[in-house]
Amino acid sequence: MDENNELTEQLTEEQAPKKRFKKRYVIIPAVILLVILVGGWWLIGEMLGYTTYSRMQTKCSRAHVFAKVCMQWEEEGNELTTGIWKVEPGHSDFEDYVLQYDSDAEGEWYALVLDKNGAIEYTLNSESEIPKEYLKHPPVYEEQMALLDSHFSFRRKKAIAAWYTDDSKNTLND
Repeated sequence: MDENNELTEQLTEEQAPKKRFKKRYVIIPAVILLVILVGGWWLIGEMLGYTTYSRMQTKCSRAHVFAKVCMQWEEEGNELTTGIWKVEPGHSDFEDYVLQYDSDAEGEWYALVLDKNGAIEYTLNSESEIPKEYLKHPPVYEEQMALLDSHFSFRRKKAIAAWYTDDSKNTLND
């Protein structure tokens, strides 16, 4: 019996360091994997934030270009009116004029809002239809950024950017 006890004690003493050794091989890679996952999650969040800002900057620039084309249309003796357009070739002379100076405008939605004096107050740009309520009150910048920050394309397409002739109201400057 003493031999059995001795043998059992000897086996457990040999197995204890092996168990600690095995735990090290599991814990260290698990910690490294956790650090990589957290770092990757943070990095992806940072990249998405940058692309969100860039997307809004692009939309604001497109609204600014639309405003410039509208000003040029007016300088050539044409009348401007507040309204919403989905720019398509052949729909109207105004839309054809916009496409003449901005070929990337095709298929985009634009809105033009004039003040009481008939001067441009602000313009809007979106990939989807612009609600008429935005002709009276422009969209809230933070809400539009939240749409652009989405992982889903159908939500990003709903975002609307505004460009104001009063530069102090512009959140992003071109």
